[in-house]
Amino acid sequence: MSTVTFTGTEILVGIGLLAFIVLSFMLYRLISEIIMTLRQVRRTVRELERSIQNSQEVIYNVKSITRTVDSELKEVREIVSTARGAVEHIHSAAATITKPVSQFRGLLKGLGYATKYLLRRKRSDDYEDDE
Repeated sequence: MSTVTFTGTEILVGIGLLAFIVLSFMLYRLISEIIMTLRQVRRTVRELERSIQNSQEVIYNVKSITRTVDSELKEVREIVSTARGAVEHIHSAAATITKPVSQFRGLLKGLGYATKYLLRRKRSDDYEDDE
């Protein structure tokens, strides 16, 4: 049998080759991880773009709703001011009508009291004549 002997340079070349293979494998794994990470980042960016677009749509819708509510609020204020004016007119008309009616009521009460008084007086006079 013969023995194989390696010289110092052959051993260094073998170690260098083994180190290169290990380094190449580690570099391959690193590049694979980077590629997967970049794909995930790309998916995340797409999701963020969709979220931003949805947020912009929501903001637009909220602005539209706010404009609608503002215009309806303006209409309600106009209606309320018109109703207040109508109530003031009704109140003044009611006051105008109420005063003569209450005076007429007082007059009728007075006539009622006077009639009662005269009837009592007449009855008492009738009783005095009977005696």
